[in-house]
Amino acid sequence: MPAEPAWVPGSLKRRFDGEQTSGTHGYYGVVEQALWRRRASQGGKENQLALFLQMGTGDGHENPYTRHLGGGVVMDAPIPARPGDTAGISVSRVHFSDDPDCGFGNKAELAVETYYKITLVGSLSLVPDLQYFRNPDGSSDNYVVFTPRIVIAF
Repeated sequence: MPAEPAWVPGSLKRRFDGEQTSGTHGYYGVVEQALWRRRASQGGKENQLALFLQMGTGDGHENPYTRHLGGGVVMDAPIPARPGDTAGISVSRVHFSDDPDCGFGNKAELAVETYYKITLVGSLSLVPDLQYFRNPDGSSDNYVVFTPRIVIAF
């Protein structure tokens, strides 16, 4: 990978082969679909299971990440007695540029993530999140990352 950023806003972008270009291109899309719903009784929150898919592309001569495919599921109120909670799991695969000047040791990265959002009171939540990375950023290492977060929504 280049030692300095290949692109700075307002400037020309440098390709991996050193040539300059005025921009890059790619496509990105997200689709989300509810798979299952259960109406709540007496003004409670509706239970829902939703699926999402993500896809993206980039030019492999200018962008280190050329293809991305990801997806997952999210469930609202997975425990009926806890209507404010949500849980989810996702899988994402990123393919790296094949350009020899890009310098990745591996051709793809895999990430798997799961979380459970525990609503404590009103707009205060605790969100433990667990992630597994295989070949992150092209390395041969694998990582597990646990992130506990406190979220205040207002």
